[in-house]
Amino acid sequence: MQGPAFLSLVANQSFSCAGAAHPDSETRALVFDLTTGKFVDWEKLLPGKVQIKKFDATLEKKFPYNVTVSSEAIWALYKKEALKENSDADCAEAFDDKLDFVLSLDAEKNAVAVDEVGLRHAVAACGITLYLSGDMLKSLGAGKELIEALDSSHRRQGGG
Repeated sequence: MQGPAFLSLVANQSFSCAGAAHPDSETRALVFDLTTGKFVDWEKLLPGKVQIKKFDATLEKKFPYNVTVSSEAIWALYKKEALKENSDADCAEAFDDKLDFVLSLDAEKNAVAVDEVGLRHAVAACGITLYLSGDMLKSLGAGKELIEALDSSHRRQGGG
């Protein structure tokens, strides 16, 4: 998503090792507040619903773009949708433990995209991308600036 208030870039990489049974993948999201030029503050955009995960200070300094959030509210929504899409026993077990998330903005879908962090390699295929838009964002207490920016960017792309 590019503008008006935010710039969201997402990099997806997939890789496999010779002889490995399954490939692996990783998602990195860089979301900037265009008024400050800094990374967005997800705790401000979704007040009381997300907490930024804190890691070792050395790692945070080395990888400031690696923003991961924890959220009981988003976890409940994510788990429900993931189990709807992946109903086999292995996937059900994969969601026994709460996961953390990487968030990005998707102008085409007019939503905050939610990708899990932490599924074991063997059950990574159980993961989904959850899209939080409109009423879902409002129910999570999303700030007006976030919803308006998504709507504006979506309209500029020719969305409804």
